[in-house]
Amino acid sequence: PNRVQQDMIDREKKRNICLKYRQGGYTTDKIIRRLYLPAITEPGTGCLLVSQSHYYAAQHFAILKRTHRYFGAANPYNMTGDENDITHQFHEHLLHTIASNRRELVFDQLDSRILVDSAENEEAGQGLTIHHFVATELARWPGNPEETLANIKESMPDDGTIDEESTANGFGGLFYEECMRSRDKQNTLA
Repeated sequence: PNRVQQDMIDREKKRNICLKYRQGGYTTDKIIRRLYLPAITEPGTGCLLVSQSHYYAAQHFAILKRTHRYFGAANPYNMTGDENDITHQFHEHLLHTIASNRRELVFDQLDSRILVDSAENEEAGQGLTIHHFVATELARWPGNPEETLANIKESMPDDGTIDEESTANGFGGLFYEECMRSRDKQNTLA
């Protein structure tokens, strides 16, 4: 992790809100640490990332697929080499995935899944139990972001993690209000 990411890691709790700068690696960090790693270390886990649009959801899913493809690789530039045997073994067995018609990794041996959806879909996450949730670019969610976010949060158990992050998008709106609420000590959760 870079210096900013390390500071974020050091202060992380179950519920986090992050006003970020562009190209700081926040979303990639969240995809790896808050979604991918829990999915492979906590069997039966449901993880969800919601992006502001279908275009960005596809970009974020590509990051997730790349994370999975190179997990444990000693030499990602030569995946056929013997030095990556452990990675191949992981993917053939414990980290085996099955096909899905959505932007989703389904780990059939672990009974875990990671879904990447768009806030353009106001029913994102519906019908799933979500243990770990990342809302990326929340300030730019279209439609009624309050309802979309509430719908997702209702599908989460009490011990689930929520990470909301976005670049600034002016005064007002859901993300701005969430940031202001997070500054109030009485609203701070562990």
